[in-house]
Amino acid sequence: MSLLRTEQLGIGIAERRLVSGLELVVEPGQCWAILGPNGSGKTTLLHCLARLRQPETGRILIDEQPLESHPRKALARRLGLMPQDNHDPFPLQLREAALLGRYPHLGGWQWEGREEVARVDHILGELELLGLAERNIQTLSGGERRRLAFATLLVQDPALLLLDEPTNHLDLRRQLDVLQRVRRAVDSRDKAALLVLHDINLAARFCDRILMLMPDSACLQGPADELLNAGNLSRLYAWPMQSVAADGGRLWFPEL
Repeated sequence: MSLLRTEQLGIGIAERRLVSGLELVVEPGQCWAILGPNGSGKTTLLHCLARLRQPETGRILIDEQPLESHPRKALARRLGLMPQDNHDPFPLQLREAALLGRYPHLGGWQWEGREEVARVDHILGELELLGLAERNIQTLSGGERRRLAFATLLVQDPALLLLDEPTNHLDLRRQLDVLQRVRRAVDSRDKAALLVLHDINLAARFCDRILMLMPDSACLQGPADELLNAGNLSRLYAWPMQSVAADGGRLWFPEL
C-alpha cells in the first residue's frame, strides 16, 4: 500500500500555475528528491502534501485515504514536515522545542514523561545538540536551528518525511550526516521521504527517485539513474549541464 498518492494534482499561486496533473505514488522504502528552479512550486507542493495549503485541482491520499479525512493529530503520526525556514516566536529552550515533536503521540491531557525526554536527549546527542539543550532557541545559529528542526522531525517519527531544503545553512559534514540519517530511516523501516534539494549530486547520491518540476508546470518523475541526464537537467534549469564519471556514478555541473 502506498504512503502517499496524488491524483491529477494541480497547484498554483495567484494566477500562475506551478504544477499540473501530478500523478505521484510514494511507497515505503523510497527516497524522492524534488528538483526545480526557484519559484517552480517545490515548497508549495510540500505544503499541499502536509495539508498546510489547498491544491487547486486533484486530490491527495495518505494510506489510500483522502488527506482531509485524517484527524490532524493522527495525520501528524503519518507525515511530518521540516520547513524551509524556522520561525521562533517564543524563547523556548532547545530541548523544549524538540519535545514538541512528541505531541502527536501523547494523549489529550498527557505531558511528556521520562521516556519522551530520554528519547529526545538521545536524538539530540546523535545530532551533537545535547550540549545546547538548555539554550534559548532564539540565540542559535542558522545551522543549529536547521539541526534542531531535523531533530524535531526525528522525534515526531512519522512514516512520511517531508524535508524542504534540509541541508540549508549546514556545513559539508552535517549535510551528509542529515542525508545519511534520512536514507537509513527509509532503508531500515516502513518509511519514505521527499526532499527538496538544490544540489543535484546529493540528490543522485542519496535518492532513488526524482521528481522534476519543470518551468512549464509539467512534471518528470522516475528512477534517479534514468531521469538525471544532460537533456532533462538542461531543460529543468535553463542552462547547459554536463557530467563526468566519478566513483561509479556521475558528477553534474553547469557549463561555463
